[in-house]
Amino acid sequence: MKRGKDGIILLHFDEAKLPSKPEDVSRDNIYQQLLYLEKISAEEGVSYAKTILERYENFKPADIERIISLIIKSYSIKQNKKVKFSAKEKREFEILKSLQDMLGKRFVKRGLTRLDDFGVG
Repeated sequence: MKRGKDGIILLHFDEAKLPSKPEDVSRDNIYQQLLYLEKISAEEGVSYAKTILERYENFKPADIERIISLIIKSYSIKQNKKVKFSAKEKREFEILKSLQDMLGKRFVKRGLTRLDDFGVG
């Protein structure tokens, strides 16, 4: 995020300075988590983002999913109003939809063995 004359501006994932390793992403910064997952999805594919969510406890999938849903709604409203998207916006919209699909499916954090983790009990 950066401050602009009209308020806070959200950076595109290509423009943000992000940690190079998933373990260095802040547990308390959902926006950084989202941008990191977008960047990884663009570079390596959404399946790699899923692997990161399964392996690293510092990511909060439920919170990320809620933010993605809001951003997708915003893009959809713009699309319905016939707003032209830039190439970056089109790319981000597609990545966000793919991440939303992945997050909507149940996945289990690796290393967890409680029945609750599998939706049992």
